[in-house]
Amino acid sequence: MNSVLLFSLDPSSRENVRGFLARRGYRVDIGESLGHVRELVDQYGYDVLLADIDDSYELFREVLSLREDATPESVLLAIAQRGILSKIDSVSEEHEFEVVEKPYSMERLRLNLERSLEARRLRYEADSLRHERHLIHDTQAFIAVSQVTKDVLELARKVAQSDSTAILTGETGTGKELVAGAIHYESARADGPFVKVNCAALPTQLLESELFGHEKGAFTGADRLRIGRFEHANTGTIFFDEVGDMSLETQAKVLRVVQEREFQRLGSSRTIFTDVRIIAATNKPLEDLVAAGEFREDLYYRLNVISIEIPPLRERREDILPLVDFFSQKLAGDLKKPRKEFSSEAVVALLGYSWPGNIRELQNVVERAVLLSDGPTITVHDLGLPEQLHTDEETGEDVSVRLPLGGADLKLVERSLVIQALERSDWVQKDAAALLGVSTRVLNHKIRRFGIKHPRWRRNV
Repeated sequence: MNSVLLFSLDPSSRENVRGFLARRGYRVDIGESLGHVRELVDQYGYDVLLADIDDSYELFREVLSLREDATPESVLLAIAQRGILSKIDSVSEEHEFEVVEKPYSMERLRLNLERSLEARRLRYEADSLRHERHLIHDTQAFIAVSQVTKDVLELARKVAQSDSTAILTGETGTGKELVAGAIHYESARADGPFVKVNCAALPTQLLESELFGHEKGAFTGADRLRIGRFEHANTGTIFFDEVGDMSLETQAKVLRVVQEREFQRLGSSRTIFTDVRIIAATNKPLEDLVAAGEFREDLYYRLNVISIEIPPLRERREDILPLVDFFSQKLAGDLKKPRKEFSSEAVVALLGYSWPGNIRELQNVVERAVLLSDGPTITVHDLGLPEQLHTDEETGEDVSVRLPLGGADLKLVERSLVIQALERSDWVQKDAAALLGVSTRVLNHKIRRFGIKHPRWRRNV
């Protein structure tokens, strides 16, 4: 429940506003004088300081000073006559506040209040990300022992020097979001917001509401105004994760923002302009989606100005042990316990495993092993890696399965592995083929041979 401190010299106005906001779920306290207001904010703190300043610029300055001194994090909403608006504008660049001009309606007051609170929420989110950026998005702090990872980071640094759109490709869990953040925080937009949107997590209407915002009543359940991610990302960067899952309808609206830098909230005809850099990421081959009519060709070429491919962990094994050391040391610090060592057998297992879930899977394995192991040393058993995956001692290559003592049906085993690879790669055949070490053509032959089908495939045989 948002808390409001209302200051007004007019008793009738105080009661009308208090009753209106209280019926809409706000907790409202009333300050009858500036001294009383100061006592209340010092004691409780409030989300909103709502001041009816009548026609006194001097009174406004006193309220502004109180807000800056006592509750700089709160929203300041002033109700004022037109006669002093020009004077108020003279200090608007130095201080954050919003003014509702008299005469006003209660509905207008509510909309201004909700807009101010939403803007504050998004500002806090951006401030939080900026506070963490040197810990999670600094390319100098990236663990990059392998040359292929160093090459990726060097390309990211170059991309950061421009405002061009970029697409990051690679399997799930390879660190695409971290690279996107590094590009933003090493660019000229570093002081602006870095806003993330997961396109696969929301259905079309909710995704559009998240991106563009909406007016009250724009659709069922839209009970208040919402500021969208494009509006919040102004002067910064917006990151589309899993952009290949965006619907064609939403793609058309995003294309307009890419081309014209403008959009409209859902339920509104007012055009909003935004200065934003766009970075997209996908674990699906967008060119294949374009060919299948599932991704707009014009949007693909608008986004794909620069492409950076993030290699899977199995192709940069030199990074595995440094990552293991980083994750285990971080967890030890969080738990305030000594860091555990890994046995030589555990190290061999970590280096020999194919890591289909990439860095994300590695982090989960390390954290689980650190938390569940009983002694000071982490063993192979503590890792909990799948038993069917191990390293052949003679060749050093990964062996997919161990033959059970009672034998096995080779066709059923092969079909099972194909389905597992498809499931782990979200049924993207190109990625599944890479997991199995075969070409897409060979995998497609096996899919037809085993009669494997999926609803998302346009052609099932």
